[in-house]
Amino acid sequence: MRLDSTRLSTVMTVGMVIAQEMGKPYYPENHPMRSILLPLLLGATACGGASVPPSEIADTEAAIRSASEMGAESVPSAALHLELAQNQMKEAEELMEEDEGEAAMRALDRAEADANLALEEARTAEAQSKAKEALQKLDELRQNASVYSQLGDS
Repeated sequence: MRLDSTRLSTVMTVGMVIAQEMGKPYYPENHPMRSILLPLLLGATACGGASVPPSEIADTEAAIRSASEMGAESVPSAALHLELAQNQMKEAEELMEEDEGEAAMRALDRAEADANLALEEARTAEAQSKAKEALQKLDELRQNASVYSQLGDS
Protein backbone atom coordinates (compact mmCIF):
# COMPACT_ATOMS: atom_id res chain seq x y z
CA MET A 1 0.00 0.00 0.00
CA ARG A 2 1.48 3.34 -1.02
CA LEU A 3 1.32 6.29 1.28
CA ASP A 4 0.05 9.30 -0.65
CA SER A 5 -0.04 12.91 0.50
CA THR A 6 -3.72 12.70 1.50
CA ARG A 7 -3.10 9.72 3.75
CA LEU A 8 -0.01 11.36 5.24
CA SER A 9 -1.99 14.53 5.93
CA THR A 10 -4.73 12.47 7.57
CA VAL A 11 -2.22 10.61 9.74
CA MET A 12 -0.58 13.82 10.83
CA THR A 13 -3.94 15.49 11.57
CA VAL A 14 -5.07 12.50 13.62
CA GLY A 15 -1.77 12.61 15.49
CA MET A 16 -2.25 16.28 16.24
CA VAL A 17 -5.82 15.78 17.48
CA ILE A 18 -4.83 12.83 19.67
CA ALA A 19 -1.93 14.79 21.13
CA GLN A 20 -4.17 17.76 21.91
CA GLU A 21 -6.85 15.54 23.48
CA MET A 22 -4.26 13.92 25.71
CA GLY A 23 -2.90 17.28 26.73
CA LYS A 24 0.45 16.49 25.12
CA PRO A 25 2.30 18.81 22.82
CA TYR A 26 2.08 18.20 19.08
CA TYR A 27 5.52 18.21 17.55
CA PRO A 28 5.91 20.88 14.87
CA GLU A 29 8.00 20.34 11.74
CA ASN A 30 11.26 21.53 13.29
CA HIS A 31 10.96 19.48 16.52
CA PRO A 32 13.50 16.63 16.97
CA MET A 33 10.76 14.15 17.99
CA ARG A 34 9.19 14.54 14.54
CA SER A 35 12.16 12.75 13.01
CA ILE A 36 11.37 9.77 15.24
CA LEU A 37 7.57 9.80 15.09
CA LEU A 38 7.13 10.38 11.37
CA PRO A 39 8.95 7.21 10.24
CA LEU A 40 6.97 5.20 12.79
CA LEU A 41 3.69 6.59 11.49
CA LEU A 42 4.72 6.04 7.89
CA GLY A 43 5.73 2.47 8.60
CA ALA A 44 2.46 1.75 10.38
CA THR A 45 0.30 3.12 7.59
CA ALA A 46 2.30 1.79 4.66
CA CYS A 47 2.32 -1.85 5.72
CA GLY A 48 -1.35 -2.51 4.99
CA GLY A 49 -2.31 -3.22 8.55
CA ALA A 50 -1.64 -5.96 11.02
CA SER A 51 -0.30 -9.30 9.97
CA VAL A 52 -2.68 -12.23 10.04
CA PRO A 53 -2.25 -14.50 13.06
CA PRO A 54 -1.65 -18.14 12.07
CA SER A 55 -4.50 -19.17 14.39
CA GLU A 56 -6.95 -17.20 12.23
CA ILE A 57 -5.82 -19.09 9.14
CA ALA A 58 -6.01 -22.42 10.97
CA ASP A 59 -9.51 -21.67 12.31
CA THR A 60 -10.78 -20.81 8.85
CA GLU A 61 -9.19 -23.88 7.27
CA ALA A 62 -10.70 -26.06 10.02
CA ALA A 63 -14.17 -24.60 9.44
CA ILE A 64 -13.91 -25.28 5.70
CA ARG A 65 -12.66 -28.82 6.34
CA SER A 66 -15.46 -29.51 8.84
CA ALA A 67 -18.13 -28.37 6.38
CA SER A 68 -16.61 -30.52 3.66
CA GLU A 69 -16.37 -33.58 5.92
CA MET A 70 -19.99 -33.09 6.98
CA GLY A 71 -21.03 -33.46 3.34
CA ALA A 72 -21.76 -29.84 2.50
CA GLU A 73 -21.02 -30.57 -1.17
CA SER A 74 -24.14 -32.73 -1.41
CA VAL A 75 -26.52 -30.09 -0.03
CA PRO A 76 -27.11 -27.34 -2.62
CA SER A 77 -27.32 -24.36 -0.25
CA ALA A 78 -24.42 -25.66 1.84
CA ALA A 79 -22.36 -26.31 -1.29
CA LEU A 80 -22.83 -22.69 -2.33
CA HIS A 81 -21.59 -21.40 1.02
CA LEU A 82 -18.70 -23.85 1.03
CA GLU A 83 -17.64 -22.62 -2.41
CA LEU A 84 -17.88 -19.02 -1.21
CA ALA A 85 -15.73 -19.90 1.80
CA GLN A 86 -13.10 -21.55 -0.39
CA ASN A 87 -13.04 -18.53 -2.71
CA GLN A 88 -12.68 -16.14 0.24
CA MET A 89 -9.84 -18.26 1.60
CA LYS A 90 -8.03 -17.99 -1.75
CA GLU A 91 -8.60 -14.25 -1.75
CA ALA A 92 -7.21 -14.00 1.79
CA GLU A 93 -4.09 -15.91 0.74
CA GLU A 94 -3.56 -13.54 -2.19
CA LEU A 95 -4.05 -10.52 0.07
CA MET A 96 -1.54 -11.90 2.58
CA GLU A 97 1.01 -12.26 -0.23
CA GLU A 98 0.42 -8.57 -1.05
CA ASP A 99 0.89 -7.61 2.64
CA GLU A 100 -2.74 -6.49 2.92
CA GLY A 101 -3.24 -7.87 6.42
CA GLU A 102 -6.46 -6.07 7.32
CA ALA A 103 -8.16 -6.98 4.04
CA ALA A 104 -6.92 -10.57 4.45
CA MET A 105 -8.43 -10.73 7.94
CA ARG A 106 -11.79 -9.54 6.58
CA ALA A 107 -11.64 -12.18 3.84
CA LEU A 108 -10.79 -14.85 6.43
CA ASP A 109 -13.71 -13.74 8.60
CA ARG A 110 -16.08 -14.00 5.63
CA ALA A 111 -14.63 -17.39 4.68
CA GLU A 112 -15.07 -18.72 8.20
CA ALA A 113 -18.63 -17.39 8.41
CA ASP A 114 -19.52 -19.01 5.07
CA ALA A 115 -17.88 -22.28 6.10
CA ASN A 116 -19.78 -22.31 9.40
CA LEU A 117 -23.02 -21.60 7.57
CA ALA A 118 -22.29 -24.45 5.14
CA LEU A 119 -21.59 -26.75 8.09
CA GLU A 120 -24.86 -25.85 9.82
CA GLU A 121 -26.85 -26.27 6.61
CA ALA A 122 -25.27 -29.70 6.07
CA ARG A 123 -26.11 -30.66 9.67
CA THR A 124 -29.66 -29.43 9.22
CA ALA A 125 -30.07 -31.45 6.03
CA GLU A 126 -28.73 -34.55 7.78
CA ALA A 127 -31.07 -34.03 10.75
CA GLN A 128 -34.03 -33.55 8.40
CA SER A 129 -33.11 -36.74 6.56
CA LYS A 130 -32.90 -38.70 9.81
CA ALA A 131 -36.21 -37.23 11.00
CA LYS A 132 -37.86 -38.26 7.73
CA GLU A 133 -36.50 -41.81 8.10
CA ALA A 134 -37.76 -41.95 11.69
CA LEU A 135 -41.23 -40.83 10.60
CA GLN A 136 -41.27 -43.50 7.90
CA LYS A 137 -40.33 -46.17 10.46
CA LEU A 138 -43.01 -44.85 12.80
CA ASP A 139 -45.61 -45.12 10.02
CA GLU A 140 -44.49 -48.70 9.33
CA LEU A 141 -44.79 -49.56 13.01
CA ARG A 142 -48.27 -48.04 13.16
CA GLN A 143 -49.35 -50.02 10.10
CA ASN A 144 -47.94 -53.22 11.61
CA ALA A 145 -49.63 -52.45 14.92
CA SER A 146 -52.99 -51.94 13.22
CA VAL A 147 -52.57 -55.23 11.31
CA TYR A 148 -51.79 -57.08 14.57
CA SER A 149 -54.66 -55.36 16.31
CA GLN A 150 -57.04 -56.48 13.56
CA LEU A 151 -55.68 -60.03 13.80
CA GLY A 152 -56.27 -60.01 17.55
CA ASP A 153 -59.86 -58.81 17.11
CA SER A 154 -60.77 -61.67 14.79
